[in-house]
Amino acid sequence: MKPMILPLISLPLLLVGCQDADVTQPETQVAQPIVEAVVESELELETAAITDAAHGARNALDWNGMYTGTLPCADCMGIDVSLTLNLDGTYALTETYRGDEDSTFDNEGTFSWNEAGSIVSLDNKSKPNEFFVAEGRLIKLDMNGEQITGALASHYHLNKK
Repeated sequence: MKPMILPLISLPLLLVGCQDADVTQPETQVAQPIVEAVVESELELETAAITDAAHGARNALDWNGMYTGTLPCADCMGIDVSLTLNLDGTYALTETYRGDEDSTFDNEGTFSWNEAGSIVSLDNKSKPNEFFVAEGRLIKLDMNGEQITGALASHYHLNKK
């Protein structure tokens, strides 16, 4: 009688284990939701870090100074940008549109911080002009205040001098 108990116990376990297996579904399809969940949780962590005002760039980084770089341009060869952020909340911005005839525009004014202390908005500008403040650089944000993604994303960085 004892030798029959082991096969009887093993049979239901074997059937349950085989019941959920689907040999037609490749492993990559199963792994995709996991990858998406990991990427989504990383984005949530970045967002949480951005919204922590006590540890924002305004309080934690040496953000004042001059930042330079060349931003992409739809109808020119690039925009050379020099932006100086001062401790007193003022800025000086020089933009040179490169092309057949270079055009330079100077602008001065004040800037403000977002609540989290991680984004500066240049006041006195007709269009939204916001930058995420990172260690040693500013990252130009799009018209909706979002980080620019894609192949050209790294071209929207201004480096501190």
